Amino acid sequence: GFRKVFRVFLDEKNYPIDFHCIGGADRTGCDAWILNGILGVAEDDLMKDWELTCFEYESQAFGHESRIDQFLKGLNKYPGVTMKEKCENYVKALGFTDADLAKFRSIMLK
Repeated sequence: GFRKVFRVFLDEKNYPIDFHCIGGADRTGCDAWILNGILGVAEDDLMKDWELTCFEYESQAFGHESRIDQFLKGLNKYPGVTMKEKCENYVKALGFTDADLAKFRSIMLK
């Protein structure tokens, strides 16, 4: 699924982009994590952002802690010392290139 998402973000005609879901800490939260990770957002800030999306829920039935654990377990399979490197290597494993990553950064960091 992220392959489709990243293609949208690589096309400047799609901007501005507003993306969301009902919970924000499932697919959309993972997408936001990876996109922000590529941009170099610190892992502590990525985690805070993830946690903030979960304050809306009155019960723990949502299970955001187990979901982030599963997500990070998958992301940590990719090489890299920093979260930025792991996010970049995940995206490269999907078939994207260094040029794609540079284009995304250029668009987002104008």
